[in-house]
Amino acid sequence: MAPPGNPAAALTAVRATTDPVAQVAQVTDDLDALIEVVAAWRDKVNSFVATGSDDDDVIATHDARGRLMELWVQPGLQQDMTVEEFEDAINEAIEGNTAAHRARTNPSRAHTTSGRDL
Repeated sequence: MAPPGNPAAALTAVRATTDPVAQVAQVTDDLDALIEVVAAWRDKVNSFVATGSDDDDVIATHDARGRLMELWVQPGLQQDMTVEEFEDAINEAIEGNTAAHRARTNPSRAHTTSGRDL
């Protein structure tokens, strides 16, 4: 997930005052606001889950950190394929999640798939 627009835009400038207590209070308020924005973004990223289509023969589900959460295979599919075809189907499902994740987070890199960057 891309971070929200410019979080610093929501912060106010330090007041042009000679009162150091007021300056510290303003900076503290701004840092608290920044921490809240970062925490909200982190929660949004951590809740991301990538999964394939329900119509696919192999469906891989990944969390935001790229960990495989579930791999569902159409019943009987492994008997209808060679080991290599079955491995290719699993790899395609994983690569599809990687591409979907990249398209959401960085559209300029959506065309590349390494399987490591989910």
